Amino acid sequence: MGKDKKKVSNLGYAFDEKRALEKFRKLSKEGWILKKANILSYELVKGEKKEQIYSMDYRKFSKNKEGLDEYIEIFRAGGWEYVCSNQNMFHFFKADVGTKPIYTNKKEDAEKYRDTYKSTKIIAVVSLICLLLSVIYIITLNSISIVLLLILGISAGILVASAMMILALKSKFKKSLDKIY
Repeated sequence: MGKDKKKVSNLGYAFDEKRALEKFRKLSKEGWILKKANILSYELVKGEKKEQIYSMDYRKFSKNKEGLDEYIEIFRAGGWEYVCSNQNMFHFFKADVGTKPIYTNKKEDAEKYRDTYKSTKIIAVVSLICLLLSVIYIITLNSISIVLLLILGISAGILVASAMMILALKSKFKKSLDKIY
């Protein structure tokens, strides 16, 4: 990375959301602006030293991103600037300090976690099925191939990551429900 780019570790959206967003706010005062997000890291670029607040929203879009422009426009109307998306599901926005939060309704906040929790459960189930099918195939044929080992390893990794994310999201969902009632 050059002097005008910087990478920051991503500890997982479900575990690290508030801490990451607060870190982006602090870094914006130093002139570092979020540019890109991926599973393992965030990329920041050097820009104007200006304190800004960041927010992240969970909303799944298809690969052709149908509806994304309208979705971004809703946030733009509220004073939020679209920054980037990851996996067509995690969307980052920034705004000037004092801008009304994206989620002011605690029920909407709870729904955000519930929706992500549901889609993560689907990923975990698919990973578990792939893992089980790989194990069954290995046992019945009594042979192992590189491809099977890859499928087994990837499925196990995704399953573990999904399980950890499910636990974190379930906790966040329950906490957000407690704030409502």
